[in-house]
Amino acid sequence: MLGGHLLATVSALIIWSLFHRSLITIAIVLAFVLILMILTKTVHPPAAASAIVAINTQAGWGYLGIIMICACVVVLISTVYNNLFQDRQYPRYWV
Repeated sequence: MLGGHLLATVSALIIWSLFHRSLITIAIVLAFVLILMILTKTVHPPAAASAIVAINTQAGWGYLGIIMICACVVVLISTVYNNLFQDRQYPRYWV
C-alpha cells in the first residue's frame, strides 16, 4: 500500500510538472502508474486514484506528504485492529 501510493503520487507529480494538466496527461499518468505498480509488485488500485487526484487538483509536492501520512495511519490502524484478535495476525510473514 505504501509503495503503491508513493510511486503513483511521485510519478503523477513529475509528469504533471513536465506536461501540465490535460486529458492526455491524465491518461499517460494512469497508464504509467499502473505499469509501474505492476512491475514493482506494489499494485494498490486506490493509489492510482491518488495519482489522478494529484493531477486534477494540481496539488503540488505537499500532496505527497499528506498521502504518505494518511497511508501510514491506515496501515497502523489496520495492524493494531487485526492483532486484537487471536485468530487474525497481520502481517503474518513479517513477524
